[in-house]
Amino acid sequence: MDGAVVKRDAILYLAYDPSDIASRGWSEGDLAIYYWDDNGLNPRWVRVGGEVDTARRRVVAKVSYVHSMYGVFSKAGEDRPGIITAVTLRPKVFTPSRSGDGYYGSVRVTMEFRSPVEKYEVKIFDLKGNLIRRFVREDGPYTQGEIAWDGKDTEGYDVKNGVYIYKIYAGGETYSGTLVIAR
Repeated sequence: MDGAVVKRDAILYLAYDPSDIASRGWSEGDLAIYYWDDNGLNPRWVRVGGEVDTARRRVVAKVSYVHSMYGVFSKAGEDRPGIITAVTLRPKVFTPSRSGDGYYGSVRVTMEFRSPVEKYEVKIFDLKGNLIRRFVREDGPYTQGEIAWDGKDTEGYDVKNGVYIYKIYAGGETYSGTLVIAR
C-alpha cells in the first residue's frame, strides 16, 4: 500500500525496546513517530510526532493519512519554538491526480505540537487571500496532526496552477508556509 487518506483519525501504536533506545543514546521522552517518504528526489524520514507512553513502551499518534512505512526515532534538537514545533510539507510542488491517488496526487502537511491541543485547523488560500480549502480536526487532544490536500477547492473543483499559502492554527498560534501546484 502506498498510503491512504482516512476520513476519521486513525491511531498508530508503535512499540519500542528501551534497551535499543538506550544503546542509541536516545531518551524515551525524545521519541517520535516518523514515516518514510520515498516520493521525489529526496527520500527521507518525515516526523509525525506522537506521545510517548513509557509504561507500555510505545509511541501513540493520531493521523488522518496512513503511510506505508513508519519508524520510531529520537527527535532531540529538531523543535522550533512555540506550540507548533515541527511542520513538514511533502511534496512542496505537487501535481494533483485525477485518478484519486491519495499518495502521489496530494500534498501532505504534517505538524507536531509541544503540548496537546483540542483542535487544529489548516486553511489554504490563494495569493489574493481567498480561502480555497479548510481542514478542521477537533476530536483532540492532539500532539500532532496531518492533512492531505488533493488540489480541490471547497466545492470539489480543481484549483489553478500556482502558489498557495497554507496556515496552521493551533493553541492560539499560527504557522504559515507556501506550496505550489504544477500540472
